[in-house]
Amino acid sequence: MTGRILFYLLFITLIIGCGDNFDEDQGSSQLRSGAQNIHWGTSHNTLRGVTITWRSSQPDDSIQWGYSEAYESGEFSGKRRDEYDVYLYDFTFPPLNPLSQIHYTIKSADFWSDDMIFNTAVDTSSENFTFIVGSDCHGGDDDHDSNSRWQLMSELVLNEESEFCIFTGDVVDDDNDWALWKQYYDLGDELVKNKIIFYTWGNHEYGPMALYNSVLPGNEKWYSFEQGNALFISLLSEEDFEMQHEWLLEKLGNTDKDWIIVYFHRPFFIPGSHSDEMDDYRPTWWKAFDDYGVDIVFGGHRHCYIRSVPLNLNVSETLAVEEYGSKPGQGRLELVAGGLGGKNSQESSDWYSANSYSGLHYIKVQISGAKLHFDTFSHLGEVIDSLTIDANGSAYHK
Repeated sequence: MTGRILFYLLFITLIIGCGDNFDEDQGSSQLRSGAQNIHWGTSHNTLRGVTITWRSSQPDDSIQWGYSEAYESGEFSGKRRDEYDVYLYDFTFPPLNPLSQIHYTIKSADFWSDDMIFNTAVDTSSENFTFIVGSDCHGGDDDHDSNSRWQLMSELVLNEESEFCIFTGDVVDDDNDWALWKQYYDLGDELVKNKIIFYTWGNHEYGPMALYNSVLPGNEKWYSFEQGNALFISLLSEEDFEMQHEWLLEKLGNTDKDWIIVYFHRPFFIPGSHSDEMDDYRPTWWKAFDDYGVDIVFGGHRHCYIRSVPLNLNVSETLAVEEYGSKPGQGRLELVAGGLGGKNSQESSDWYSANSYSGLHYIKVQISGAKLHFDTFSHLGEVIDSLTIDANGSAYHK
């Protein structure tokens, strides 16, 4: 472990030392010469509806791809989006083979890029898979330190084996500033170029440009997808609460999945200036979580880590219940994971906090059938929290 910590300390030093060398003119030159800001999303799940998106100044980009460097699947024109001062191109793949390598090259400005590789996820029916959760990277922050921190965290998340990532909001500081979005993609280049990211939008970046930059299921504001024996539900904690509540009840009432995981930006249980922002939706959203036995609720917004005690407001609004679980009387697990790059917030010592940490972090979740295990890692590679939950019973253990 000592060697791993020294590695991360050296990595931080290199990131901070090199951060001042970022040159916007250099970025503009690269844009003129080819595709930039390559990133991945999906309109359905991790193998169907998978879409690659890239930024370009050229009017007619195209892509070749296949499961080998022969690009045997063919050449296709990118679907251009041109609502802003640069173009975005999308290409949606046919259903992909699980656990395979895609080779692709993008033609922009009349030349083809070098061969690039994307690794596909496990079969969507597999009940053994891993994903990463984090938020508030503020990768488009004007603060240099936040930029370096996001670049560091994106590299650490990339190095974890996972099927996909979930970002619970505030990826940039201002939705309306295209330069900040570019900076987010530039600093997180290797991560966004190699992982499907499911976003939910926060108070800093929710708006037309956030939707413009993403490919997500459903209406892209709120949506759901299934992976293995889990149902994932993304909500938008910025507007349309009543409409989403009706949709949420329908989703929760029509699933037989072992695990139900919900994520949105503003947590229900959080200290400080944001503490009461979701109180009005306890009788609707949170009651639905309790009534249908949601297992985990992920959030962000505050730049610290918080693991809640078992929470069930049908039982008590001020006290923890005895154990986590989806059965009547058991409690929800809310996890605040706001540590991907923004300035640190003070940790929580409130009654609803079982564990809290002030510092950079991310959560790695592993589902193995009826077992769900997560580890929360600091930027130094230390495990700051760990928990295993059993879907078939009431027991849990650290």
